Amino acid sequence: AYLASALLALAAVLAPLSSARSQEPNPCGDSVLAVAALELFPPAPLEKRLSALRIFGDCRTRMSVGAVTNAMSHDESPSVQTAAADALGRIGTPAAREALGEYLRNGRVAPVRVHAQKALARLGEWPAVRERLQDENEAPALRVQALQLLAAGKQATDAELAAWATHPSPDLSA
Repeated sequence: AYLASALLALAAVLAPLSSARSQEPNPCGDSVLAVAALELFPPAPLEKRLSALRIFGDCRTRMSVGAVTNAMSHDESPSVQTAAADALGRIGTPAAREALGEYLRNGRVAPVRVHAQKALARLGEWPAVRERLQDENEAPALRVQALQLLAAGKQATDAELAAWATHPSPDLSA
C-alpha cells in the first residue's frame, strides 16, 4: 500500500513538469524538482530523501504536498518524517496545513507530532495548537509545547498561563 501511494504521489509531482526549460540552473526548476521527486522515497538513501524534502520545502512546491505527506506518514525513518513535517510547514498551503493538523491529531510518532505542532504554530494555526493543550489525554510533552508555542505567539490566555503555572504534575509546569 505504501509503495502504491508513493508512486501515485510521485506521479502527481512529475506530471506537470515540462521537459523543455531554459538552460539556466534554477534551484526550484523543473529538473531539480523532478530529481527530488525521484529521490523522495526508498530505496533512495536517507541523505537523498532529506535533501528532496529540503528542496520541496524551500521551493514551497504545492504539487509536492501529497508526496511529502506520504513521506511524513509512511517513511520508516523518523528523520525523514520530521523533515517532511518541516517541509509541509514551509510549503504552507491549505492542503499542507490539513496534513499537519491530521498528523498532529492522529499521528503515532511523537517527534513528528512535535514538528507538526511547531509548523502549525509558525503558520498561525492556533486552534490546532490550543486543541492539544486542552486535550487531557494528550502526551504531557506535547501539551507543554502547545502552551509554550501559544505563549510565544501571544495567543495564550492569562487563565491558561495561570492554570499551568500551578499544575500538579511537575512535567506540566511551564
